[in-house]
Amino acid sequence: ILYLLIKEWYDPSAAAVAWQVAIWSLFHFGTCTALLAGWKTTTRRAAKIAERDALTGAGNSTSFFRIAKDAIKRCLAAGRPLSIAVMDCDGFKQFNDAHGHLAGDRFLQQLAQALQERLSPDDRLIRWGGDEFVILFPYCGADRSRPIVDFLRVGITTELKPFAGPVTFSWGLVSYDLPHGNAESLLKDADQLMYDAKRAGGNQICFRHVVGPKASPPSWRTDLSDNR
Repeated sequence: ILYLLIKEWYDPSAAAVAWQVAIWSLFHFGTCTALLAGWKTTTRRAAKIAERDALTGAGNSTSFFRIAKDAIKRCLAAGRPLSIAVMDCDGFKQFNDAHGHLAGDRFLQQLAQALQERLSPDDRLIRWGGDEFVILFPYCGADRSRPIVDFLRVGITTELKPFAGPVTFSWGLVSYDLPHGNAESLLKDADQLMYDAKRAGGNQICFRHVVGPKASPPSWRTDLSDNR
């Protein structure tokens, strides 16, 4: 602008052309800036969509490792605990066979919604695949994670029983006083406990409290078969 003012002072005829060029350049700069901002917004939206399960709206398996890595990093930095739960439906295949896949999809949608409504803003719900879900509880230790998971179990069982009837839920839950290992190892620990619950008859919670990398108290199992 200073250059144009000086140009206009010494050569008004040339300054007129220079002003036109400057205005035209500013217009193109503004257009490019707007297009770039729109592209960034579209890219962010596309990234969010890519990390969402299309059926339930929960996070998907692609998003899990990023979310878990971030949660581990934050908990380690703050010296806070971390819990992870894996949940699988008992009898979902039979429900699908009896009522059809559309009813099965609707059940999974209602299940994800029922879980999400009962989670705090810090908790992260991920549909790992099929009828298996993973929940991350940052800053949540053994004293809180066990009652939270039982609250979730009771809530979704009560809410979905009129729709799903005999479908129950097997849970594997691990609470780390301070998370160690990577996202894959944390998931593996909770997944193993979930399968322990299934092998024991389903409809129960298997829990382990990991005090440190080398010392853990024994795990316990809550048998919920009387509530079927």
